[in-house]
Amino acid sequence: MEQRLLAAQALGENELLDLASQRAKAVENWLLEKGHVSKERLFVLAPKVEAATEPGKDGMKARFALK
Repeated sequence: MEQRLLAAQALGENELLDLASQRAKAVENWLLEKGHVSKERLFVLAPKVEAATEPGKDGMKARFALK
């Protein structure tokens, strides 16, 4: 059952890039509004999509970075 659910929810690279971008924007907004960080101090880098590197790990990873 779990395998069927995972297969039905498979995401492509574009969906993972969109997800990482949305997460980065959410974190950026929180830092600006509640974290009291100035816009000049934030830089959102392009997201990266990576295949799972550890044996037994399913799927891919979407990463974003704030500097």
